[in-house]
Amino acid sequence: MRRPAEPRGIGDLLRELIATVGTLFRQEVELAKAELSEKASQAGSAVVLMAIGGLLAFAGLIVLLQALVIWLSEGPPDLDPALAALIVGGAVIVIGGGLALYAKRLLNPANLAPNRTTASLKQDVELVRERLGGDEPREVT
Repeated sequence: MRRPAEPRGIGDLLRELIATVGTLFRQEVELAKAELSEKASQAGSAVVLMAIGGLLAFAGLIVLLQALVIWLSEGPPDLDPALAALIVGGAVIVIGGGLALYAKRLLNPANLAPNRTTASLKQDVELVRERLGGDEPREVT
């Protein structure tokens, strides 16, 4: 038969709370470090792949654009070679600018934020509030 647990004093409860909060804080810091490292690795890989893909596409694009200029100057439209090059160059600049703006939007800092850590910290704050005050859970903003 088990003996009923002895009531713990305020000092014991405070020591336990401080130890728990300290452990929780250290775990959250480790989670943040791991998540930020993961996000940095993802961003680094994406940048390398974008650079390699960009170089290959650039080489192919030069060849295709030159072929288009030749076709415009010698083919059915029979344009002056300078005008054909001007038309092709202008179109490429417009397309390239649009793609650059799209890529910039993809690298938005909000996509690299440690979302799991933020959510976990909110839960931890709420848990500490409940344990300290015994209040009803409140929304953390």
